[in-house]
Amino acid sequence: MSGNHIGKSKTAEYDKEDFLHNTIKCSIDVLAESDIDFEQEIFKLKAIDDRLENERFHLAVLGQFKRGKSTFVNALMGEEILPSSVLPLTSIPTYIQFGKQRSVEISFDDKSDKETLTDDSASNLNSFLARYVTESSNSKNHLNVSYVNVFYPSELLENGIVLIDTPGIGSVHEHNTEATLNFLPQCDAAIFVVSVDPPITKTEIDFLKKIEQSIPKLFFVLNKIDYLKEQDLTLSIEFLKKTLYNRNHANIDNISIYPVSALMGINAVKENDVQKLKESGIYDFKTELINFFKDKKKALLNEALQKKTDNILKAVRMKIDLAIKAQRMPLEELNNCLNLFNEKLSEVETQKVVASDLLSGDKRRLTASLEEYAEKLRGEARTYLKTIMKEAFAKNGSGEIDYDTIYNAVAEPIPSYFEHKFGELFDEFNSRITEILNRHNQKLNTLTQSVWQAAADIFSISYYHFEGSGTISGRYKPYWTTHKWDTSFTPNPEGMLEHFLPQKMKRLSIAKRVNKQIDLIVMHNVENLRFSLIQNINTLFASFAQTFDRNIEETISNIKNVISETVEKYKNRTESSEKSIVNLLKTLGSCLNI
Repeated sequence: MSGNHIGKSKTAEYDKEDFLHNTIKCSIDVLAESDIDFEQEIFKLKAIDDRLENERFHLAVLGQFKRGKSTFVNALMGEEILPSSVLPLTSIPTYIQFGKQRSVEISFDDKSDKETLTDDSASNLNSFLARYVTESSNSKNHLNVSYVNVFYPSELLENGIVLIDTPGIGSVHEHNTEATLNFLPQCDAAIFVVSVDPPITKTEIDFLKKIEQSIPKLFFVLNKIDYLKEQDLTLSIEFLKKTLYNRNHANIDNISIYPVSALMGINAVKENDVQKLKESGIYDFKTELINFFKDKKKALLNEALQKKTDNILKAVRMKIDLAIKAQRMPLEELNNCLNLFNEKLSEVETQKVVASDLLSGDKRRLTASLEEYAEKLRGEARTYLKTIMKEAFAKNGSGEIDYDTIYNAVAEPIPSYFEHKFGELFDEFNSRITEILNRHNQKLNTLTQSVWQAAADIFSISYYHFEGSGTISGRYKPYWTTHKWDTSFTPNPEGMLEHFLPQKMKRLSIAKRVNKQIDLIVMHNVENLRFSLIQNINTLFASFAQTFDRNIEETISNIKNVISETVEKYKNRTESSEKSIVNLLKTLGSCLNI
C-alpha cells in the first residue's frame, strides 16, 4: 500500500471509475468478515461508492426570451416536456434529471406538500407544468412555486447530467437576471442559447460579460439554423465567434459554437429519423456533453474520491499492523505503550481546544464584519431609493402628482437592487468562509495525522502519510434562491387629506410619507439579507466544528479500540488468531493488487 495511490498497476485494465468501485466493493467484503471492528471504515467506503455512483453534473441552460431555449431542452430529451410560450415564462427554475419514470414534482415556498404527476404522456406532463411555470397560468408566480423537478428516462441524464432551465435573461423582470447571476457560480457549466435572428444582442453580450469569470465552462449553441442557407450560416457562425472573441476571450480558436435546429431535432425524434437528428446538430451536441462530463467532471471526481479511499485504506492498514504488533507484545509492554499513547492524547486534546477557540474567534470576526456591511448597505440603499424618489418628482415638473406615481417609481427597482446586493455579498462572504475553513481544515489534517504518527512511533509500526481531505467551499448542491424582497408601502391615513392640499404642500407631504416608507423597506430587506447570510455562516461553521471533533475522536477511538480489544483477548490469544489477522492483510492486498 505504498505510494500515493492504492493499486495503481490495475488501472490499465479497468476504466478508472470501475477500478475504484471494484476496489471499494472488494475492501468492504473483506473488512466485513474481520474480527477487528471496521464499522466506521465500511460506512465511509459505502458513502464514497454512493457518491461515485450518484454524482451529478449541474448544467444551467441560459437564453434570452424567444431564442428557443425550451424547445432546445426538449430536443435534448427527445420529447416536448417543457412548455413554451409567446410570453416570458415565470421566474421558476426547472431541474431536469434522470428518472426511470416520467414525472414532475412542484415545490412551493409556503408549504411542505408537493404537487406531483407521474405519466408516460409527454403532452400530459407539459400541460401539468404549464399550470405552474407559464405567465399565463401563474401570473407573477402568485402560486408561490419555489422550483420544479422533472424526472425523465433519458440517456443524456442517465450519465449524471442535470439540466437546469433558468428564467430567460433580459426579460421585463430584471430581478430574474440578477437571481440567475447569483445562481450560476454554483453550477459546473452552462449552455448559452442564441439564435440566428439575430446571432447575438447587446443584452446577451452584457450578460456574458458578467458571467465569464463565474462559470467554469460555457457551451455556445446557435439555434434555428434551419432558417439559413449554408453560406449564410457560415457567416453567422463567424460573426458570433468574432463577437464573443471581442468580449475578452483570450483565444478565438477556443470558442466552440454548436449550430443546431431544436425544432428539427424534435421532429426527427417524432419521425424516428436518425439522419435528420444528426443534421439538426442535436445528436452531436448531446455526444459532446456526455464526453465532456466523463472526461472532465468524472476525472476530477474520481481523483478526489481516490484520495479519500486511499486515506481510509491506509488507516485500515495501520489498524491491522497495530493489531498484529499488539498480539506479539508482552502484556506489560503493551500496557506501557498504551499509557504513552494516552499521554500523547492529552496534548492532542489541548491542541483541539485551542483550534476550537480559534474557529470561534474567526466566526465572531466574520459575523461582526457582516454587521458592519449591513449597516453600510442600509445607508446606501436609503440614498439610492431616495434619489429615485427625487428624480420621479423632478420628471413630473410642477404638474399634478400623486402618491401612487412616486410609489411605483421607487418600488420597481427594489427587487433587482437587493438581489444584486445579495449576490455581491454572498460571493464575498463565501470566499472568506472558504479561506477560513480551509485554513482550519489544514489544522485538522495535521492534528489527525499526528495521532497516527504517535501510534506508529510508540508501537513501532509503519506510518502511512495521509493526503489532505481537500478544500472546503461554502457552496454545495446548486440551489436557486427565490427572495421575497419587500416592495409594499404601508397604507397611511394621512394620504386621504393630500387631495385637498395646495400642490407644493402636497409634494412635501408625499415626500415625507415616502421617505418613512423607504426607511422601513430598507430596514426589512437588509435584515432579510443579513439573516440569510448569518444562517449560512452558522450552518457552515457548526458543520465544520462537528466534523473536526468527529474526525479526531474517530481516529483516537480506532487506535484505542484495537489495543483494548487485544488486551481483552490477551489471555485467550492463540497462534491462529494472529494468523487470521495476517491473512486479513493478505486478502485485502489481493483486492488492491499489492
